[in-house]
Amino acid sequence: MPSSEENITLSAEEAKKKSIFGYCMYDWGKSAFETSVTVAILPAWFAYLFLEANGLTGTVIGVEMSSDAAWSLAVAIGTWMVAMVSPSIGVIADRKRIKMKALKLMTWLGASAVFMLALTPFFDDSFQWVWIFVMFMLANIGLNGAGVFYNALLPHQGEDHEMDSISNKAYAYGYLCGGTLGID
Repeated sequence: MPSSEENITLSAEEAKKKSIFGYCMYDWGKSAFETSVTVAILPAWFAYLFLEANGLTGTVIGVEMSSDAAWSLAVAIGTWMVAMVSPSIGVIADRKRIKMKALKLMTWLGASAVFMLALTPFFDDSFQWVWIFVMFMLANIGLNGAGVFYNALLPHQGEDHEMDSISNKAYAYGYLCGGTLGID
């Protein structure tokens, strides 16, 4: 008869399956952010609020630009900030045992910034687009920063010969989620 300790302990194979499933589900959620927040919904809302507050062009960090240019700037700034620190945090991700903690921290940063977008209607009309600009940059930093640690977790999901299969499975989960969100 198995002991109670054996009943609550996952077998190595069960733990591996659970870990791979979690890895895939992270890609599922990440793709939801990328398709809805980065591409489909938020850019249109941002453009609407920008146009309402500024007309066709407005001044962003001292430069006259359109809503599309301002959105592109928000994407670029967030991406650039992560790109500058990625080599350093990549080394940390590969060598230190903080992958999951750092992944959670960056994910919470991104998710919290997206959640804070709900406060947008409570701001003055002229400030709403600025709020979205800043919150999106933080969300994008969270997403891309978490990606460094997410990618560092792949080698811990299985053996070398399983990496392609696990990576493809995660990509498929993400692709399915991203495509599902686009369906009316």
